[in-house]
Amino acid sequence: MAKKIEPKRREKDENGRVVINMTVKNDDSFLSVFSTTDTPTISSEVAEFLENSVENILPTESLALHIHSNCIDKGEEELYRKGIEEYYTEKYLSNKQKLKHNKILVTLFGIVGILILALAVYIGYKYEAPLWTEVIDIVAWVFIWEAVDIGAFQNRTLRVNRMRYQKLAEMDVRFICEEGMIR
Repeated sequence: MAKKIEPKRREKDENGRVVINMTVKNDDSFLSVFSTTDTPTISSEVAEFLENSVENILPTESLALHIHSNCIDKGEEELYRKGIEEYYTEKYLSNKQKLKHNKILVTLFGIVGILILALAVYIGYKYEAPLWTEVIDIVAWVFIWEAVDIGAFQNRTLRVNRMRYQKLAEMDVRFICEEGMIR
């Protein structure tokens, strides 16, 4: 008999935020060497860790990141906080832009699909060309289906990710010494 896998209970802090615990033994690659602004940003490894950590957390939950480390000094703490916020603010804005772009595509594909469908009906009544009517009908439904696919399925994923990016950008970041002292 297969062992039943139980979901792990998520720890919450005193403010009800879900806690993500991260242990950093070497912070040499915490920040990326690349940045589009003067503010540093986190490395792809740190981002991947954080995004994997929130995968099974509801996107509406508030987050707190507890970084356990004895190699991060006081001067780096604020830099790392800003790097996390900068990275997820950029991801949020990019995601928001993609949603706007998709809204335009949904509208455009929907209108084109309906117009082509109207053309199929017109050709069917006016010229009685069943082959061409079917071909045009298929083309129309491809446009309509693409509008539905983007609007209903792709945008849902983008909206969930946008909420997650916002929560990650806003999360409370604490640095905890190896001995357990909060700085």
